[in-house]
Amino acid sequence: MRILGIQQRAIVIESPTLLFLTRPGAHRLVVDNDAGSDMVCGTVQLGLGGWNPVTSALPDVIGVPLADLPDMDGLLVTMFAEAFGQGIGRQAVLDRCCEIVAVRLMRHCVQNGIARKGTLAGLAHPRLASVLQAIHQQPDADWTLERMAGLAHMSRSRLALLFRQVTGDAPMSYVAA
Repeated sequence: MRILGIQQRAIVIESPTLLFLTRPGAHRLVVDNDAGSDMVCGTVQLGLGGWNPVTSALPDVIGVPLADLPDMDGLLVTMFAEAFGQGIGRQAVLDRCCEIVAVRLMRHCVQNGIARKGTLAGLAHPRLASVLQAIHQQPDADWTLERMAGLAHMSRSRLALLFRQVTGDAPMSYVAA
């Protein structure tokens, strides 16, 4: 199978793959053989409207062979059964499955350094992860550069520099956003 219309090039998919298009855009899937392909398509809304700090850190397309995601087998079997079935509550089950797939895919991106910059890259960084987790768990807290530096076990100046290099934002700008 090929996907056309993303990044001005065809993306070839040769094995069962979880494909995530991080930005809206016209695209077309083309099956090249007589065997066909089974596919479930979904839309994941991350709740922020247009620009999103999570997806902005990712490439336009993420393709992860299912062989690299062995803990997803049961979930994907459930998704396909629900997608092609007519059971009561089908959409609710599909919605929850899509949420789990999205979270696990983001986790895979963090663990494998797929994020270029931004929140996911910060969550993958050993010093910044605790700071970002705390900010997102307590968004209304009185955040100061000193408090964040303490969580990262760094000086304020080193934290400010590293934070900007990894996330693309100054720490206090990130908190204010």
